[in-house]
Amino acid sequence: MDGGRSHAPVGLPPVLSPAQAANYLGISLKTLANWRCVGQGPPFAKVGGRVAYRLAGLISWVEQREIGGARGEGLSKLKITTRPYKKDPTRQHVDIMFPHPHKAHEMFRKRVVAPSGMDAAAAKAWGQKQAKDILRELFHQTAADKEGAKTKKDEPEVPEAPTVAEFWPTFVALYTSKLKRSSRDGYERIWELHLRPLLGELPLSAIDKATFARVKAACSKKGHSAAMINQVIAKLRHMMIVAAEQSLIEDDAIPKIRREDLPRHEVEVYSRDELVRLIAYAKTRGTENYILALLLVYGGLRIGEAAGLYWSDIDLRGGTMKICRNMMKGTMQDAPKGVVGTIALHPVLREALCYFHKGRTGERVLEVKDRAAAKRVRWWQGAIGAAVYGPHRIRHSVLTHMAMSGVDPYKLQAFARHSDLETTLRYYVHLNKAALTASAVAALDFTPAALSSPAKRTDFTPALHTSAQTPEWHPPGN
Repeated sequence: MDGGRSHAPVGLPPVLSPAQAANYLGISLKTLANWRCVGQGPPFAKVGGRVAYRLAGLISWVEQREIGGARGEGLSKLKITTRPYKKDPTRQHVDIMFPHPHKAHEMFRKRVVAPSGMDAAAAKAWGQKQAKDILRELFHQTAADKEGAKTKKDEPEVPEAPTVAEFWPTFVALYTSKLKRSSRDGYERIWELHLRPLLGELPLSAIDKATFARVKAACSKKGHSAAMINQVIAKLRHMMIVAAEQSLIEDDAIPKIRREDLPRHEVEVYSRDELVRLIAYAKTRGTENYILALLLVYGGLRIGEAAGLYWSDIDLRGGTMKICRNMMKGTMQDAPKGVVGTIALHPVLREALCYFHKGRTGERVLEVKDRAAAKRVRWWQGAIGAAVYGPHRIRHSVLTHMAMSGVDPYKLQAFARHSDLETTLRYYVHLNKAALTASAVAALDFTPAALSSPAKRTDFTPALHTSAQTPEWHPPGN
């Protein structure tokens, strides 16, 4: 070493393998590897494709940590907080926290009580001295020293947490296997594109707020939307929750992350006239297409729910249909996207289904798969000169027109089969605020005649289909 000092252990070569370096530092080989993955620990070199450590570099790194840390480690990350000691107001309770010298990405924490008579500033300075002594004592403990120095009050060592890549198959088996096909695909897609490349080699215990911030930054750099970033963060948190349930990490190790604010913008919905023209055009394309259009408009179904509808789900005599399954990428799922629910059949839809059902022997109402059905709907939208938003915008449009007609919000929720009312009102009802304010102003009448007359109640009902807009339905070709 410089200055004429020699701290090199006898018998060690000037260049060490990872196993020799880990033995010298008194840590496990896996901990040393984790440090390399996250850019911490002593400096190392690649020699012929293999990792090597210079003995001089190890000794220098050890000395730097002992006197206060190097490269952002040690006491440079020391955090000390003080507060009055409840049992003795003349003393200060001091909380000392800094990176653990033997456990990568873990924080060492100790609570002590400062001597009497110290104010908060003096207690903090006293705590800094205590932290340096504690760090020196901890760092010089080898694995053998730890085993011999254990007392009855010592807690048993916690096994090192697995890496994210090691735990992911367990997470899939415990959590995502219970989800629908579409949800499982979403988890797997986000794992392959975002989580595995960025965090695969990181231990679960090393995931903190800074890790989440790194994931957010990587997603933003790729140009992903706020909604997509929220999905990635939510799936990472779900994985950590399951890890905590398996006692691999502590519950309080799961950071609370604020969701990205989603931009609010006006959503264009189809007018009543466009919905009527869409139905009329679908009718010219054949009976099955006509039924599909009616299910989307008068049933408010999602495209996968329409493709997954069975005749056994429909009670033509009672005038209801139960939505209890969904088709996703051609695979039938035993649950809809929303909640299972039974909705009433509109007279136009009921009449069409009665005719369509005659002579049919298949179990499914529509023989088309979900993706092909969505492609048809997009073609219809372009054919009638409307904006091509896809089939789901029809559902948004129907709910919006029902709301504008005065349908009770709870009835809207039941029709949409949402689990909570907020989803219906926040994401599916796109009211024209200018028209609403005009209606509100028109209702203001404080003339003597209005005050003396009893209030008149007006009932509103949705009128998406009228004989004046669409001719009476007849089977194609008749």
